[in-house]
Amino acid sequence: MSTREHGPLSRREIVGAGGASLAAAAAGPAFAQGEAPSTQATRLVDPQDKYPRPPFKRQSQPWPGLASRMDPRPDHGEKTYRGSGRLAGRKALVTGGDSGMGRAAAIAFAREGADVAINHLPEEEPDAREVIEVVRQEGRIGLSLPGDLRDEAFCKRLVDDALRGAAQEERRRSGKGVSLVLDDESSTATDELVEARLGAGQFGEGGVGADAHDQDIP
Repeated sequence: MSTREHGPLSRREIVGAGGASLAAAAAGPAFAQGEAPSTQATRLVDPQDKYPRPPFKRQSQPWPGLASRMDPRPDHGEKTYRGSGRLAGRKALVTGGDSGMGRAAAIAFAREGADVAINHLPEEEPDAREVIEVVRQEGRIGLSLPGDLRDEAFCKRLVDDALRGAAQEERRRSGKGVSLVLDDESSTATDELVEARLGAGQFGEGGVGADAHDQDIP
């Protein structure tokens, strides 16, 4: 035997032996359960196999078309997007929010904590209702603002309608009472009137009579 085998251990050898013992102790429970460390991690799914892939069957719709009638239905994040509150306290107006990228943005904004108003064509109302339902399921204000952006007069009042609609809904939720513009006269609204005008989250030609400046709207 060499003199090293009988001589005192060096500090490096002592530290090395201690580190190996700690590593073995940490790995012990996993191996004791008969599982390799790699099998404990969540199994990854290949994104190429996670969603429907072409070729898809031929299909057509009259303009402007509805996402709800597509087969397979597009994924806008309804079941997959998870928010983290990065837009809490904010308000968003999304044009084309009934389908496509606009719908995905509206859903993402709501799940990040924002109240959301979407603009869409009147013919796209069925898709818009689905988006508003998703927004409200997140506990956020969801408003539908149907209209054609090619109409200059509509564009000029769209933002004001969105702000007023959000303020109106906030007042309704807080129980402070609301007022609607009815035949150019301001009248305190009954529950029936509020539900008729706001229940579907829709604001069209008449607008909403609550003053948006009464609310702190970022």
